[in-house]
Order: sequence, then C-alpha cells, then structure tokens
Amino acid sequence: METTVVFEEKVAITPSDLNKLRDKTLDELLLRRFANANEGRCSVHGWVIPGSLKIISRSMAHIESGRFTGDLVSWVQVEGSVIYPVDGVRLKAMVLKKNKMGLFVMYQDAIQIMVPRDLHIGNEEFEAVQIGDTVEVELKKSRFQVKDMHILSVGLFISKVASAVRANEFLSKKSIKDITDEDEGDEDDEEEYEAPELKASMKKNSDAAASVAPEDEEEDIPLDLEED
Repeated sequence: METTVVFEEKVAITPSDLNKLRDKTLDELLLRRFANANEGRCSVHGWVIPGSLKIISRSMAHIESGRFTGDLVSWVQVEGSVIYPVDGVRLKAMVLKKNKMGLFVMYQDAIQIMVPRDLHIGNEEFEAVQIGDTVEVELKKSRFQVKDMHILSVGLFISKVASAVRANEFLSKKSIKDITDEDEGDEDDEEEYEAPELKASMKKNSDAAASVAPEDEEEDIPLDLEED
C-alpha cells in the first residue's frame, strides 16, 4: 500500500525567499516550497508521507515574462513515498470514535476508516471495542481528491489487536501517596509564609482605625439633689 512515486511540478520562489539563499541552497528552498504544499495531503498518486520527499532533478530557475511578480520559477522532479488504499488490504489502526453508526478508525493520520455497525450485528468482539483500542480492519472502498487532508474509506472489522492504555495504570499507590504528601507540604509552607504578613497587616489596620476614630470622653453631669 505504501509506494514510491515521482512528482513533476512547477515551483515558484518569491523574492522574500531569495534573501535566504545566504544560508540555504536553491534546491532546499524549492523542496521546502513543494513540501509545504504537498506533504500530509492527498495527491494524484495518494497521500504524501511527510519527510519522504527529495529532489531528483530541476530546471534552471527563470523569471516568467509578463507576470511582474519577481518570482523565480523552476520545474522540479521530486521523489517521495505515498499511501494508496487498495481494496482488500488489511491494516492495524486506532479507534478514534464509537457511536451508533459504528467505529471511526484512523491509520497513520492518512486514512479515515468508517466501520459500519450494521455489518457486524451480533459480533460481541466488535461491541467490546472501546475508544483508543487498536483494531485490524479490511479496506473495501476508498475515495479522495487532490489536496484533501485524509483518504476516506469504508472497511470491515477483523479483530481487536490491543486495548487502550490508560494513564492511571502507570501510577502506583506509592507514587500517588508521594504526590499527595508533596501537595500537603506545599500548602503548609504557604500558610507559614502568609500567616505573619496577615497578622502584621491586621495589626496595622487596627492601629490606623484607632488613631482615626475619636475617643469618647465621659462628661461629668452635675446632680442637684434638693432635700424636701
């Protein structure tokens, strides 16, 4: 399903890219422009695998007449690896979604495979599959267009290969206890650090309030007592 193909395409380099010729060669600039436009996308040959492209040959770069863009144009031949789906091929992929329609499986970020539930009624192994599991499927029908991000396919469920790995399986009780003790220690340190400042602030506010508030003075009220 993975094959090596040769692309032949016209690639243009903008004037801003020409400033990078001090550090990079013209072939590197042409390859980067071609890779940005084609890697991780569908071409006429299939889905282009990132990092697999290399220039075989190129023509002399020239400026197109009548365009007035300042771009340098060159015809390049690039060799690269692509993934092309074949009817009946079996592959191992990861389950991304599961709903009433069936399973939604992804293969190497290149092929999105829909596994219908209606074709697996009564299959207990199919019903037991969970999100994140690795399953083996058989491709039946595929389609894609140039510049698509993924190939869309329909397949049949064959078997379950591996279960999903959960993060909590890697944490032991001892490690969880250590993390809890560290968190409690951090809280105690924060309390010891904040308590003196809080106490000093409360005392300062109390003194300020006492200096602003007027003192209540007791007035002596004379009492005239007359004897009858």
